Amino acid sequence: MASNYILSLLAATTKVVVWFWAIFILLPCQILPAPKRGENRLWADVVRMGFYTIIIVHFLVLIGIYDLFSLIASYVLLYFLFLFLRPEGLSRTGMENLFTQFMVFALDALERKANYGELARRRWDEFKAWARGRLPDRDKALWGIGLLWVLVASGYLRLYEALNAAALTPTFYSHLKWLKGLIRGELYVDGIYPYGAFTLLSGLKLFTFLDEAELLRAAQGLAGVLTVGAVYFAVRYFSGRRDAALLGSSLYGIFTFARVFPGQPFYPNEALPVELALAFLLPTWVFVARYLAERELVWLGLAFQGTVTVFLIHPFVGAAALAGWALALPAGLIYGRWRGQGVLWMFLSALGAVVLGNVFYVVGGLGGKVWVEGALALPAQMWERWIADATNLPRALASETPWFLIALFVTPLLLFPGGDDDELRSPHSTRTGRFTLALALFGVAILIGGSQQLGWSDLLASRLMAATLSLLACAGLGVAYGMIASWMAALVRRGKFPIPNSQSPIWSLGAVILVLVVLLVISPGLVVKEAAKAEYDIVALKIYDIKEEHLAYTWTIVGAPEVLPHTLGRGWYLNGDYFLQNYLPEVYHYDPDEPELSVPTEHVYIVVEKNIYAAPYTAKHLYQREAMEQGLWDWCRTYGQSHDNVTVYYEDDDIVIYHIHHPLVPAEPGKDERGASRIWMEITR
Repeated sequence: MASNYILSLLAATTKVVVWFWAIFILLPCQILPAPKRGENRLWADVVRMGFYTIIIVHFLVLIGIYDLFSLIASYVLLYFLFLFLRPEGLSRTGMENLFTQFMVFALDALERKANYGELARRRWDEFKAWARGRLPDRDKALWGIGLLWVLVASGYLRLYEALNAAALTPTFYSHLKWLKGLIRGELYVDGIYPYGAFTLLSGLKLFTFLDEAELLRAAQGLAGVLTVGAVYFAVRYFSGRRDAALLGSSLYGIFTFARVFPGQPFYPNEALPVELALAFLLPTWVFVARYLAERELVWLGLAFQGTVTVFLIHPFVGAAALAGWALALPAGLIYGRWRGQGVLWMFLSALGAVVLGNVFYVVGGLGGKVWVEGALALPAQMWERWIADATNLPRALASETPWFLIALFVTPLLLFPGGDDDELRSPHSTRTGRFTLALALFGVAILIGGSQQLGWSDLLASRLMAATLSLLACAGLGVAYGMIASWMAALVRRGKFPIPNSQSPIWSLGAVILVLVVLLVISPGLVVKEAAKAEYDIVALKIYDIKEEHLAYTWTIVGAPEVLPHTLGRGWYLNGDYFLQNYLPEVYHYDPDEPELSVPTEHVYIVVEKNIYAAPYTAKHLYQREAMEQGLWDWCRTYGQSHDNVTVYYEDDDIVIYHIHHPLVPAEPGKDERGASRIWMEITR
């Protein structure tokens, strides 16, 4: 693997992380009000900013004005909207002062009177004062280092395949095509499919100016890190303990690659929409539990926004988010302060989340689009199968399956109160959330236990279902560990097992590290599933080099269909079969007066495979592919015998890339140039 590709991918990943922090964490602190005074607002801000960004991008694309400036303008309008919606409103004096300060600075800048050095020093002093006030103590620093290690390891495992293989899966190329379509202002390019993940990434694309392929590769690691962070946040909330949260997030982020759980690893990039949706799933459950426990509308609003976001990223995970609302109702009755009040508000919020979360699919349908094949296959299968076999469920559960017995044991464990005080100082909320998770795990165990009896094994074996179940399993194991750890801490405090300095977090952090070390020793090796690639790695690498060497739309690549997604938005693509049928090597040359003789770009690259790359999804077209590659090979050799403007751009044992260079010259005055436009529209159709 070329070192410049790896360095470029690492730089792109760093850029994506920095801009994600700026847009989804830093910017909301300036735009959105805090959900509750004195509380950590990180996940509340991520959920709200994700919700607003997805809605804004969909709307801007639909009305045809989506670009960087319209997105920034939308964020500015959102800022002023929240200023006006504040309880105290936006005072006229405050508005005038803000406008005056802006105008004074703008005029000083135009007259070159602005002291940028003094302004920078003042902002730097403010930043240092802010940072000193937020420096963590030793205990928080240790826990932070532990969490950082988990996040970095999880991100690396998800980037491992991309770092070692430039060519990606057929699914990746579909995602690449859809993302580039959004940048060009096109929604549902190949049909209706959840575009929520790609709307978020398109916003990052506009700010980072990264190549879309690089952005998608880096986004796979970002999505995994976000989901691991969501598990940490939810388990910390459900258990009230950092050690439980660290263990639960480690199980999902790292040990799923040991194939202990069924849901990971996906093929590279196939997990992107799913993992990004799962990142919003557990925080949404937390917000629902907090509303039922604390009866504050701010949490209901966050639950609504989280559910809409999940539906727009992936409807199946959205259904799981909606199931959390139903599971939380009995939890709120038993452990929370909810006694049936506000049922209408909850019903309307859930209904509104379903409607808004699916409204863009309806708009696409009204526009004549159809669903991408397979997008709804799993939910439809599940609905038909479960309705048909619902009467067999009691009989299936009566058989003493191990999973059903485990569920009967684990669920009561999560229902007991913790032996230690909850660190989040919200026992009602924590126990409500814990009970919600217990009910979810019980339902999962019932499904797994009855799957063989009911014939559902094929449905539960799907990667989408398995990933969701694995997420819940990791969260449940983390919470169960927290329960046991809290009971042990209570016994120590009461003097049953005296330990020196037992209140120090070193003990709980050391216990988690010990558990992780044991798991690393006894678990199978970590394996990143190899991608079912669609082309040679070197083809993807060389196309990346071509994009870097030339200005946009000054080059054309001739080759197999897998080349097309690489070129969208940067260059032109011509199918190899079309090229062979319409251009003869004996007469091929650039002439502005006869544009039909050649491809009208200065640089033309012809990708020829010496050894045909046989991907699973192209196997049935192998003979046609072989004939095309042989034809391109013969065409280039024939052309080279009578022309001196063709060179070998790259060659190895598997491929050869020819480069034809013909500097463009304008047509003679008075000549009809309509033919050039006609032929170019035809070949790029």
